[in-house]
Amino acid sequence: MAGTAGFGPHSTGLWHDREMEQWLGPIDQLGYVVDDIEGAMEHWVDRLGVGPFYFLPRPPMQELIYRGRPTGARIAVALSFSGALQIELIQPLDDEPTPYRDFMAEHGTGLHHVARFVDDYEGAVAGYAARGMEPYFGGRGLSEKQRFCYFDPRSITAPTRAFASR
Repeated sequence: MAGTAGFGPHSTGLWHDREMEQWLGPIDQLGYVVDDIEGAMEHWVDRLGVGPFYFLPRPPMQELIYRGRPTGARIAVALSFSGALQIELIQPLDDEPTPYRDFMAEHGTGLHHVARFVDDYEGAVAGYAARGMEPYFGGRGLSEKQRFCYFDPRSITAPTRAFASR
């Protein structure tokens, strides 16, 4: 298929990202933005065979910074696994600035991000910074120690990239 229009390593101009991502390991999580988290959990369990979900109606999100400004946004989160892949469902609960709110305004519901859980969070962020990418959203997540951040996708059809400390 190489050389066929629409196929091949440079169809998006981002083939170098493949090598860049390999040092981080496999994708650990798919994050979906939903407008009805209970209905989404039911769909994943009944129709996709994924579940049960661990439901956090208001997880302890702290130190949130979105595009350089603090935000007090609240979300509901549900977590489950399909094999080793974690599935995260995220429902915005207010109109505070977040990438989830903005994603829903532009795209509706759907796949928002792919995440990797890294042991060396600072090293992963520095690796992206060395490649010219800076996080646009981040903070402390589901535990006091967990940190996370998102990086803008380079394509309107690609999901956001994210890191979370283990």
